[in-house]
Amino acid sequence: MMNRTELTDNQNNTHGATIVLDNRQGGAKTVYSDMSLAEARDAAFGKDVPEKIRQMLRLYEYGDGSFKKKCWNFYKQGKFMEDYEDDEPWDGQFERYFPTYHDLTVPKLRGYFMWRTNVRKGIYRPIATSLAYIYIYELLNGIGTTSPEETLWKMQEFETEFLDTEIGDWMMKYNLHRWMLEFAVIHQLPKKLVLTFTSPNQLERDRKIAILRNPENHSDEEVFNTLCHFTTGKLETSSVLTKEPNEGRHLFAEVWRYTVTNYNDNGKDFIDACFGPWKAFPWYPLANSVYFETRNLSDFDYELNECRIYQYREGRWFVQTYEELLYNKKKISGLLHETDRLLRIYLKTGHPLRPKADDAWAIPYVEAVIEADRQAKIEAAKPKININLESLSQIRQDAVVTRESLLTDEDKAESIIEPAPVEVIVAEPIAKNNNNHNVSIDAEVEVDANAGVDAGVDTVNLDPIHRQILLTLLHGDSADELIRTHRLISSVVTDALNEAFYDEIGDSILDCDGNQITLVEDYVEDVMKIVGAASPCHSPHSLKP
Repeated sequence: MMNRTELTDNQNNTHGATIVLDNRQGGAKTVYSDMSLAEARDAAFGKDVPEKIRQMLRLYEYGDGSFKKKCWNFYKQGKFMEDYEDDEPWDGQFERYFPTYHDLTVPKLRGYFMWRTNVRKGIYRPIATSLAYIYIYELLNGIGTTSPEETLWKMQEFETEFLDTEIGDWMMKYNLHRWMLEFAVIHQLPKKLVLTFTSPNQLERDRKIAILRNPENHSDEEVFNTLCHFTTGKLETSSVLTKEPNEGRHLFAEVWRYTVTNYNDNGKDFIDACFGPWKAFPWYPLANSVYFETRNLSDFDYELNECRIYQYREGRWFVQTYEELLYNKKKISGLLHETDRLLRIYLKTGHPLRPKADDAWAIPYVEAVIEADRQAKIEAAKPKININLESLSQIRQDAVVTRESLLTDEDKAESIIEPAPVEVIVAEPIAKNNNNHNVSIDAEVEVDANAGVDAGVDTVNLDPIHRQILLTLLHGDSADELIRTHRLISSVVTDALNEAFYDEIGDSILDCDGNQITLVEDYVEDVMKIVGAASPCHSPHSLKP
């Protein structure tokens, strides 16, 4: 209580006043209610507040006022109001960061719940953006959904029916996409599903780094196109590419492969030098949303691709990746500039480039690739002889069939009744003298099909007939008569003898033009040593069939 006393002079003019506070012990007492703030707010709206909303407001706990406590209150109140419906509209303006039920007046609450009721029926109407965020927060917390998959489905529906109809704003769409990815990862949903929510730009960056990390697993075209993406210049316009496009792409890719394999700068590999370390960075999923984690999570890894792995460790989230802010495109451009410069000289494409002192480190890597390519071209220019040994067996079988088809019934009968004697020319032992070595072939011996000639002398397994043909050729005579006598085919005999000597010689020792067989002069001496025959009286160069 307060008393006011005015001061006046003799003319009754007021000059001031004295105010005295009443501090009497027996004064009237003020009675304070123990009603909560939520109840006090309810009382202000009278009896029109639905009982469900009254109960929800009483659930709020102030606690320490932290953001985590705010998220907990939202989750608890949201679960309580999960199935609530209302029919009281409200269409005013409302703006607030991280809005929750506690930030709304009762009319706003009823207006929001009426809007949500319609949304769940597929009816999307305009509403203040901050209130629409509350709906997304509900989905993230599993309020109104039965599974993480259903949460994502409803968020996609919200994007299509609300945001894509220009009711919401672009920032909400950006947040929605990011939250869908983060929500899918922390709930370890299938990778195929998670990829649909991942930023295309992010996926493309990861894909390109993956190509450059393991260039040996990718084509020249893939490696070259990826390098063009990370360089600061226009590599495609180089004279190397305009004049030698295929070879140019190949050599650029080979330089990158060689450098990735051999580069070492005090323990740092080339990929780290270009893109920074591949390591775990702190990750904060759903950090700018109202979300409360209710699960007891164990440590786990979620590999989205070979350049991006999400990790949960003792209550903290990480993402192992290459941080874009650490990319060193200057390193990549330096290697490509020196590659372009030296390849123009090597391929003689003209228009030379000036060397840069800062890029000199790349020269040894480029020169190594150029030298390897030069040697490969020299090797490729050498003539190659390819022998398909697998086809010889089939050729022999086909020859037998052909020979049998040419025999008359009389020939077949004679061959069964009495095999014709085989005239074999046997090489005499080598006669040594001071001048030369002569082969004397003057003995004629009749042998049967199982007889051997000079058995054990050579290291090549030959049957008597083929051995006799070979000795005849080594002596410089024609083997045509022997081949006709035993009803053989020249090409098949040639293939059989070439196959028999391939392990020893490593090449064909005979040539056949279809009818006549000739010795390959380069291998005559080697064949003589193997079969134990002496050098012919005349030079191998004069041998004729």
